[in-house]
Amino acid sequence: MLPRLVHLLTFSAVGTALYVKRGAQSQHDTTITGGNLHERAATLAPIDTSPADGITSGRVANSLPPLDSFIVDLNPPVISTNSWWVPYLAEPGDQNAAGPLPYQSPLDGSGVKFGVSTDRRFDGTSIQQPVRIDWLGGFTEHQGSFSGHKATQFDEQAVTVQYFQGNARMNAFLMPRSHYMKFKYEGATPKLEPQNASIKSFNGRSSPNPAVFTVTDTGDATYVIYALETVTLRASLDAITADAAYNNVIRLAKVSQESHRVLLDQYHSAYPTAAKLEYELGNTEGAIVFSWETVGSGELLMLTWPHHREVMQNGNFPPTSALGYLTTKAGFAIELPSYWPTGGCTRLGKQWRLTYKLSDVVWNSTRKLDSSCSDAVIKGLEYEVGQLKTSDAPVPSDFHYWGGALAAKARLAVIADDLGRQDLVAPTAWGGIINKAGATNEFVDFGNGYYNDHHFHYGYVLAIAATIANMTRAG
Repeated sequence: MLPRLVHLLTFSAVGTALYVKRGAQSQHDTTITGGNLHERAATLAPIDTSPADGITSGRVANSLPPLDSFIVDLNPPVISTNSWWVPYLAEPGDQNAAGPLPYQSPLDGSGVKFGVSTDRRFDGTSIQQPVRIDWLGGFTEHQGSFSGHKATQFDEQAVTVQYFQGNARMNAFLMPRSHYMKFKYEGATPKLEPQNASIKSFNGRSSPNPAVFTVTDTGDATYVIYALETVTLRASLDAITADAAYNNVIRLAKVSQESHRVLLDQYHSAYPTAAKLEYELGNTEGAIVFSWETVGSGELLMLTWPHHREVMQNGNFPPTSALGYLTTKAGFAIELPSYWPTGGCTRLGKQWRLTYKLSDVVWNSTRKLDSSCSDAVIKGLEYEVGQLKTSDAPVPSDFHYWGGALAAKARLAVIADDLGRQDLVAPTAWGGIINKAGATNEFVDFGNGYYNDHHFHYGYVLAIAATIANMTRAG
């Protein structure tokens, strides 16, 4: 089962948010389907959540701890180290987050800033897509204190951020794959402020329900605004403001082409507030199941990537030309939409089931080495093995280079088999395992102390352990 599990998680990494929950228990249930044992994980739980009191090197304070004011309401306190919204959480809490896709967003003292990049550049070696922030969503009662917002809930995909001032509230449901930015107001007067330019045009209707407005700034970014009950909005050059306090949801969506309005208008009334990610494993197939909790009437419209469409069960997709956003993952034809929509039926919209055929993990290449190269490779292997000296073994001073060096040595054992030639530390802030020297210096060990590239750093060690286990099993 383990090789298949590793295989499945490799494919699902793009949609997985790993987190450490202090004192949390993993949630699993087991079902029998078609004679095969399926393991379903409600969350991809941590390997261990017990205290690190007995760890060899003790504890060290991290110089970039989580922002206490942001997690004050999460009980028990939850520390997320691999979610798209960590820039909200890590001090100072105002850095740009790559999400909720297709949007990018930093948090401001007055509200949530967001935008969609429309510029993609190629310099001959890399594709670059600069950040573009178009709007700030807030409310007039908020006085701008950065401590006046907090996370109220999160899951494997999304986070809800609440801004508060007195009795006025604004909850931002920040959900990846949603076309719309969603703000629920409670006794608060909505205020939207352009961030790149001033407002060039503003028009729409305040009633009947829903109220729909269109705004374009002087940088030619167009957004459509949906208010789920009657509201009067007035625009100046630098803000759109409601006439009075509001008690419902306002949604905004970037409009790249006028034809995209058809889908956006049709599906604006239902919106997701939370998501659950489950894994199912069988003998020959595995599945990833996305389920969204929704509010409002109608069907849920969400965005897919092409690789989602290839394995989604019972998919019902609008034409790919109907709605899309620019990303770095598409071909070089910039006019093509490169982040695809999906929707059209309740079953598809509220739940995705992505099914994968599982394959066994193989250690050696399926193509054997050409016989004409065997002697040269064996000589090279003998030389490398001859250079191994126990007195000069790599010292575990960092994860990046030390892990890479050991993984390279382990690879020698795999090659030899194919050819037939038989200090960790727990930070007090985040609760994870990091390089001690890197806890206070982001440049040490490629940012290991700041939770950068852990999938590389610890992956090296796992590759070593897997090699040893495989060789031991093989005798």
